[in-house]
Amino acid sequence: RRVEAEIIDAYAQKLRAEMVSARLKEAVKPDTVLIERGERHQLIPFTSLVERPRGDEPMGFRGEETITAAIVALTEEKPASLYFITGHGEQAPEALKEFRSELQRGHYRLAMLNLLQQGAIPDDAAVLIIAAPTAAFQPAEIDLLRQYLGKGGRLLVMAQPKFRGGSVAGLDDVLSEYGVDIHDQQLTIEVGRDTATGAMTGSPRFIITIYGAHPITEGLTTLNCLME
Repeated sequence: RRVEAEIIDAYAQKLRAEMVSARLKEAVKPDTVLIERGERHQLIPFTSLVERPRGDEPMGFRGEETITAAIVALTEEKPASLYFITGHGEQAPEALKEFRSELQRGHYRLAMLNLLQQGAIPDDAAVLIIAAPTAAFQPAEIDLLRQYLGKGGRLLVMAQPKFRGGSVAGLDDVLSEYGVDIHDQQLTIEVGRDTATGAMTGSPRFIITIYGAHPITEGLTTLNCLME
């Protein structure tokens, strides 16, 4: 299919830029990539095309993946729906800023779902997300999750340690059915300072190179997992 590209200088071609905003019924700011397909469009600000550097690292470019995700979103008939489970003290999407931003870049539809109130899992649920629950799940909720997973549904669980108030009570059994066991263990790294020089002694980093045998970790066997 034919792809047309146009560069508009929002300052030198102010009238042209205003005409685009009027046609879309949405303000198009300078340094923005506009992708259109039929009557649908996506606006990508410059800040979504770059990755902020950390320390002395150079600024990263993520334009290819961001623009590709926008094109995929426009060519799909309906975006995939991701549901955040609520009712157990979970973290809201707003509290998971980086995770939420990544999902938004992928143009997923985000929604909240209280299993006890709803009494069912929507048919369009591509993934259920349980983000750091602090209270136990009820048997009726576990039954819904078990039925959903039994039909090929996808579930993402983010568990907090118990000493931080985390709880996976009720979820343990259904997770273990899929070979997932959550252990309440702690990793302690001793870091101090030299009293004479004030220099840091010990490293706050921990590198994981060995993973358990599971389909989830198959793609990680050649990668380092750096924890700080």
